[in-house]
Amino acid sequence: MEEKLRVLIVEDSEADEALILRVLSLGGFVVLSERVDLAGLLISALKDKEWDIVISDYMLPSFNGLDALRIVKATGLDLPFIIVSGAIGEDVAVAAMKAGAHDYIMKGALSRLCPAVRRELTEAGVRKSKAKMEAEARDLQARLIHANKMTSIGVLAAGVAHEINNPNNFIMSNASLLNEAWRDAVKVLDECRAEHGDFTLGGVPFSDMRRAVPELLSGIIEGTRRIKGIVDGLKDFSRTEAPRHDTTFDVNKAVQSAIAMLGSQIKEYTDLFNVSYGSDIALVKGSAQKVEQVVVNLLMNALQALANKGKAVNIATSYEKEANFVIIKVSDEGSGIPEEMLSRVTEPFFTTKSGVGGTGLGLSISYSIIKEFGGALEIKSSAGNGTTAVVRLPAVVLPRGGSICLP
Repeated sequence: MEEKLRVLIVEDSEADEALILRVLSLGGFVVLSERVDLAGLLISALKDKEWDIVISDYMLPSFNGLDALRIVKATGLDLPFIIVSGAIGEDVAVAAMKAGAHDYIMKGALSRLCPAVRRELTEAGVRKSKAKMEAEARDLQARLIHANKMTSIGVLAAGVAHEINNPNNFIMSNASLLNEAWRDAVKVLDECRAEHGDFTLGGVPFSDMRRAVPELLSGIIEGTRRIKGIVDGLKDFSRTEAPRHDTTFDVNKAVQSAIAMLGSQIKEYTDLFNVSYGSDIALVKGSAQKVEQVVVNLLMNALQALANKGKAVNIATSYEKEANFVIIKVSDEGSGIPEEMLSRVTEPFFTTKSGVGGTGLGLSISYSIIKEFGGALEIKSSAGNGTTAVVRLPAVVLPRGGSICLP
């Protein structure tokens, strides 16, 4: 069986190059080769093309095999490097092997070349597989560390939410009671003003307080309701839950919860935050908490990409009825993502925000969650033109009668 081989030959002799190529061809290799005899040409060849192996003479007019080896090593490429020479002593061969050469072969013993090439290609493949597994192990470890941190943050958040909720419930209850009491008291106070004229309450004329107090009490009650909504959203977001695929939820409510949690960040980054909720959106099956996490990640990315508060962030939901997908679309007027980086944004630990504490896990985790739902994430961007992220989630199948049917 013929084997394709891309070999870079460092050799000043065309005759010796032809000899090496003939031996490789007779050994069953289909060879694609290039010969270089200068350091600069070697550097260019390594940069411009992909190679499986480097075969180098030891003595060349302008540099030697050890120089060539150092150039290959400097690229960071894990390329097998075999020295083939007609004039190499044992001490030079040992020095070459210590420097990182994978083998040395005398030109008078080229019968060893093909077995050596196959051996080194196999070992290079093993090293590559090992490096890949080690990288995957590091990624997994980092994910576990991140998951542990998120668990710890969740426990802390739940505790803080509980501590906030208790006094907030107290304020909410008392404010409602005061509101009822004011409605009764204002009747008596109206009679007093009619009989004795205007008077002051807390240094403010009653005629003004009569209009202000209901507004103040209404503001307090509404404020406590907003606090309760934020706390409930925080508790839901931080709750550890087993994966469930038999529950359905409203994406609009998940988006609302995510926005509530990010209220302070939104105000910090932009004055132009626009929300559009689609009507008659079908339900989605799965975990609302996980979709909230996706929305939080996408919104934080959008907010942090803005150059100033005059730039906008938009989020919209909709329903593609024919395809039966619920859509979440997040767009920003930020710095955008260069085209060469766009294909890598969902890779674990790849980040364009390393200088401001980016971990490179937000989009990776979001992508995993969306895939778990059977959905898709599409990111459109270019440098200087902002970014748009589109999430498509399969909707629950709705039969003609309109009731929910869980597939």
